[in-house]
Amino acid sequence: MTEKGAMSIRKDRKWARFMLVAVSLAAPGITFLCGTQVARAQGAARVAFIVIGVLSTVVTPFLARRAQKRDRTSTVVEIEAAIAAVADHLGLMVTMPGERTTYCAKIESKLVQRLADHATPKEARCCYYTLTASGQLELAEATFNTAPQSFDPSVEKRLLNLDRIRYVPDNQDDDDVRVSLGGGYRSVVVAPVCAGSQPQGVLVIDAPDKGSLNKATVRESYVRAVASLLGTAGAMKAEQAVPPMIPTQPDAAPDGENTSTSGREG
Repeated sequence: MTEKGAMSIRKDRKWARFMLVAVSLAAPGITFLCGTQVARAQGAARVAFIVIGVLSTVVTPFLARRAQKRDRTSTVVEIEAAIAAVADHLGLMVTMPGERTTYCAKIESKLVQRLADHATPKEARCCYYTLTASGQLELAEATFNTAPQSFDPSVEKRLLNLDRIRYVPDNQDDDDVRVSLGGGYRSVVVAPVCAGSQPQGVLVIDAPDKGSLNKATVRESYVRAVASLLGTAGAMKAEQAVPPMIPTQPDAAPDGENTSTSGREG
């Protein structure tokens, strides 16, 4: 699945939601109209009004269920497309060590944007902060332009001490995690990013309304998967490429046993 295909799926999903809203608004009116006409109509017309009234009553729940199933399918397809692209970039980081920084940045951009899109509130934002060599958190990727580049030392210390994904209904009331990306956003999800046991950074997702980000609107398994992929990419970027060793003799000439002219000539 290409990025173009994923965009097409998102457009189809928006159109389906629009149709669901339109039908939901129209159905009660159709049911009422049919109900008023049943008493006046006779014969086939009466039967027709009854059938239309019944159908308008059941069509909205039916379409809602269909839309829910379609949303799940579309979400799975989009996630698979993102994971496939990330896997390809991880492979290129192995085969092209000199381009690791470039491909790591592409992975971070794709995963951070996908995580923000995954959250149910459409206003949700996402940032990824990497752990620098000096032990500080520094902004690596964000879905909006005004994201803070770093945090106060006290906030940074709390973020670096996280040992699990935290759902914070109101970042102004939480005693442990009071992280803000600005704009008065209140609901926050914070996830540590690690490669094994080695910390690599922190993911932060936020939304305007209190309690709008929870395990139903932002699945913990998806946050964990994104954090794991980011941690792997970060560790690979930091890893130094080791050039292949060529066996040599004490005088630095190639080892005769490893050349096409090994042994005595003549």
